[in-house]
Amino acid sequence: MSHKLASKLRQEGGGSQSSSSAVSDPSIDSGQPLAKLSKTQKRKSRIIESDDEEEPMDMNERGDAPDDQSSITQSSLSVTDLHYEEQIKKVCNYFLICANHLKPVSKANVKTHINVDLNRKLMNDVTTKMQQEFDYTVVEFAKDKFLIRKDYPAEVSNSGENIFQFDEENSSELGLLWIIVCCLIMDGESVSLSSLLTGLQFFGIYENQEHEIYGNIKNLITKKFVKEAYLRIEKEDNNITADERSNVDPYLNAKVFLGNRSLAMVDKKKVLDYVSQVYGNKPEDWIEQFDEFGG
Repeated sequence: MSHKLASKLRQEGGGSQSSSSAVSDPSIDSGQPLAKLSKTQKRKSRIIESDDEEEPMDMNERGDAPDDQSSITQSSLSVTDLHYEEQIKKVCNYFLICANHLKPVSKANVKTHINVDLNRKLMNDVTTKMQQEFDYTVVEFAKDKFLIRKDYPAEVSNSGENIFQFDEENSSELGLLWIIVCCLIMDGESVSLSSLLTGLQFFGIYENQEHEIYGNIKNLITKKFVKEAYLRIEKEDNNITADERSNVDPYLNAKVFLGNRSLAMVDKKKVLDYVSQVYGNKPEDWIEQFDEFGG
């Protein structure tokens, strides 16, 4: 597999470079001059005031108050709704920007960078918008950490077209990561670190040599890819004492697994389709893998 993946990835370049409205005040009068009262009207007015003095009218009892209050409330709701929609748009744009730079999204970063509190309701509405308008699925791969995964139509996924393509900026490390992910998925989701490093020699990448693009390959795999949750590594204690520990490689007999981020991002069936293209056979020919996730 490694020879053909290497040849395929070299041809594709995947593994070598990578929104004020003013509300009218109902207390303002119409501006019309008051009419003068006649002497008879004034006497009647004094009798009314002395015999049956009217209590001040409560604002809620005014005939026009409910309509005015309703108007104000509706205006307030409209502004609130617009603000909420703007928040959804901001968060969606933030997701897209982060995805372009291969960075996960966290609640803390959303608050820091775009000043939005990412509560559960807002997150659900963002998820819906990303799905309906952008064809992305939002995945929570760790607590309060999210990423988006592109949903390809079936006709694209089954067309034989290689949908795993990386831009020039990210192609180098992602190309290498893609090779590792393919190997892990096809080999049961885990391999020993030593076997993985040996397999990478087919791509001209050696553990004991500083690579001009990747640098220290072992550090890239065991530190950076692990920190970014693409991979997970389990070390074996090897029953060594504390005194011996300083002289023993801490990654001796370590195993490499898919990290939460890779599990959330990668469609295993597409990996199987891709590898089948590389080998020039059908997904059904990989019996164990096809039975597990190829159907």
